Amino acid sequence: MAAERSVGPRSVQPEGALAALLAEPNALPSLSRPSLVPQLMWLDTVDSTNAYATQRLDALSHGTFVVAKRQTGGRGRNGRSWHSPVGGIYMSAVVKSPPSCPPSAASGVLTLTMALAVCDGLDRLGMKPVLKWPNDVFVEGEKIAGVLAQATYEGGRLSSAVVGVGINVNTNREELSSVGRPATSVAVCLGRPQDARNLTYAVAERFLHRLGAAGYDGLRRDVLERMVGLEGPVVVATPRNTVRGRAMGLDEDFRLRVVDEAGRTHLISVGDACCSMA
Repeated sequence: MAAERSVGPRSVQPEGALAALLAEPNALPSLSRPSLVPQLMWLDTVDSTNAYATQRLDALSHGTFVVAKRQTGGRGRNGRSWHSPVGGIYMSAVVKSPPSCPPSAASGVLTLTMALAVCDGLDRLGMKPVLKWPNDVFVEGEKIAGVLAQATYEGGRLSSAVVGVGINVNTNREELSSVGRPATSVAVCLGRPQDARNLTYAVAERFLHRLGAAGYDGLRRDVLERMVGLEGPVVVATPRNTVRGRAMGLDEDFRLRVVDEAGRTHLISVGDACCSMA
């Protein structure tokens, strides 16, 4: 069972240097729009913030963010476990105002909108994050965040979704080494501990802003500007096979377009991509 620190959703206001950045009139224009103010529900420990939000989806409003200090059963894509020690941000957003996009693109749109929101938050700390298709954020060649979107459809249309994100904030090198792949944290990159609540608020606000303001084509443009490996060699392991070729962008459903050595185009919606991080 989850140990809740509050009986219902509430907001937290940012402090310190990040608060000053948030207060800049041209930095985050949506802060002046009450409908885009995130409602944060803080938990100490939970099995999974995505599971917690999904189980209570009917009772939670659009723009609610379930945030935990620690997860005991965090999950990534394809059912993989997500290492979730104290020191990270583990957060799930409730979406009940679906983006205007084809149903086939909804999962990709939500996933990459959250990934871009993470990038926005890290930008404000002076970092240089990039996106790795389909759902990861990297800094200096090491993974710092991952996203998992779980959508619900009615009549072939997206009706609601829960979009989870895990961000390594104050995770130390010892904890990161147990992940089994190159990983980093905000504290490791900047050389000092960070206020995780400030970053939580910034990412949540940017997610709602991007979800409500960015057009479909604008989102794809922003993703491509951040995406590593474009036009370079890529190997993608899909549930059915392995595709080798060059990553040539995203189609209208946010599928990865790969052109193999024979000149054939493959549109990949699910897979693990291995590419240059330059």
